[in-house]
Amino acid sequence: MTSNRWIVLVAFAYMLSIGMALPIYAGSVVNTSMVVDLGWDRQTLGLLVGANMIVNGLLAPGGAWVVQRLGVRHTLIGGAVLRALVSVAPATVVTQPWQAILAFGLGLGIAGNLTGIIACQTGVAQWFDEQRTTALSLLYAAMGIGGFASVWIVTRVIESMQDWRAGWWVFAAASAAGAIVATLVIRNRLDEHGKMAGPGAPVAPKGGATAHGVDESLTLAGALRSPFLWAVCLCMLASTSAAAFVVAHVQAYLRDLGFSPTGAASAVSLFSLATLGGNLAVGPIAARFSPRVAYAAALGTLALAMFILVNVQGLATLYAFAMIAGIGFGASQVGSMAILGHYWSTRLFPALTAMGLLIQTAGGGAVPIIAGAYFDANHSYTAILLAIVIANIVGATVLMLARLPARATIAAEHGADAPPFDLSAQQPGF
Repeated sequence: MTSNRWIVLVAFAYMLSIGMALPIYAGSVVNTSMVVDLGWDRQTLGLLVGANMIVNGLLAPGGAWVVQRLGVRHTLIGGAVLRALVSVAPATVVTQPWQAILAFGLGLGIAGNLTGIIACQTGVAQWFDEQRTTALSLLYAAMGIGGFASVWIVTRVIESMQDWRAGWWVFAAASAAGAIVATLVIRNRLDEHGKMAGPGAPVAPKGGATAHGVDESLTLAGALRSPFLWAVCLCMLASTSAAAFVVAHVQAYLRDLGFSPTGAASAVSLFSLATLGGNLAVGPIAARFSPRVAYAAALGTLALAMFILVNVQGLATLYAFAMIAGIGFGASQVGSMAILGHYWSTRLFPALTAMGLLIQTAGGGAVPIIAGAYFDANHSYTAILLAIVIANIVGATVLMLARLPARATIAAEHGADAPPFDLSAQQPGF
């Protein structure tokens, strides 16, 4: 194991790539190929992604407990080993929809909960008392790069082997490599002296900065009574609904429109890469205006992208959709966490993000299932796409109109006394 925190950050970035980017982006490629080759319906395609999201979301509190109990290192090792073992099933024996849903939905859903954002973001927060903003931005950016690379690798492997099962062997190999990386590189956490500490040891914050105007005495019950919090949760659900449709159905949708499998896969790959732009854009926009303006802009960008998807024709509009959607989703990823860390105290941040993630993943996981069932009945995705457009517009509107939490006044949000936007005020969360 190394004491160089930037090397550890690279390890966390790889773990997040196999924990989230691999199943989200490369999973879209291999699942679509599997469903088409085996002649399954679109509802099954939606169920694969929906079940994975719902399991991951419902287990978010449990994943946080495991990280707290066992530490980041052992959680990541266990999750990577489980992912490698589960990936062998669709690579070898899966022939029925229920088997695929059990493997990808349940098995990889549990593994993703252990190797995803909960453990990785917590680990980064523990290692980076200083430069945490930079580290978190790089972590999210790496997931976009990992998604781009994983789509390219899985697509090429499937094409070269002429067998979608080969794609699942990529999952198994990447996960096994992740277990080795976590074992050799990652430590559980650092204490205030830079020493290795146990899972329960505190990490001393430096500076003690909190969001300007935040009521530090506010309890969780008080936060839950805030309309603004529920507006944020609505936005998280809206943005996740768009991303869930892209991951589950966009390749099948594009194939229906006459695009080749490679062309459809390239859209997902470009979408993943474009998330970097959104990840990096949130900070400057939030610093210049406010976090909620940045998040509302992300939702508006997603709405535009999904509207383009309704009318996609030719490569020009296909790539425009992928780039705009990637930027919007990337911005919403960081924006949702930033807005919770800015308007509420760091003491409440873990609980509020856990609740938000539970709502967005469990609720958003229903979208691919509904979309698949709707397509099987009507042979069209248009109504679903328009509903997602409307949901993101409504979410952005409600967010801008909702009253801010206690003491987080409009003057504080825009005033000169407010500190620059900084994710470093966040405590280890999701």
